[in-house]
Amino acid sequence: MPPLEIEKKFLVRASALPSLGSGTRMAQGYLASTATSVLRVRRSGDRAWLTLKGPPRGDVRDEFEFAIDAAHAQTLLQEWCHEGVLGKVRHRLQHAGWHWEVDVFDAPNQGLIVAEIETTSLEELSRAVAQRPAWVGREVSDDPRLTNAALARRPLQCWPETERLALLAELA
Repeated sequence: MPPLEIEKKFLVRASALPSLGSGTRMAQGYLASTATSVLRVRRSGDRAWLTLKGPPRGDVRDEFEFAIDAAHAQTLLQEWCHEGVLGKVRHRLQHAGWHWEVDVFDAPNQGLIVAEIETTSLEELSRAVAQRPAWVGREVSDDPRLTNAALARRPLQCWPETERLALLAELA
């Protein structure tokens, strides 16, 4: 059986968010992406990965991740990711025994903050979501505009003003 990603994604209410600290800076781009699968390159400092994600089946999808040389990743990000590269700082927060990942996006997605909860089973995912922290807002797991691949292709800054402002209002 292939490795699985079991997760949900949410908007974050910035005003209720605790202090985040420095976090981990990441750059990621997409070598290929469709409505059902992606091939991503990610670099964080001197570490880098290629990740292949299969079609979602509800909150579950196949995910294969391979460590690669950071210099190779930088070349891929600069020369192969033609639809854009997004930057973000990832923070890990503990809540009720669960590790939440909070991504604070750089320009041109500045202002966007999302949280993901990833578990090893659907039962754990259900429990973690039921006990989610107050700073976790609306679930956006199924919003195609807010996948990282979509944000690389069409950043928040390029959205129509009314659509962008409505989303940013949810983050206040």
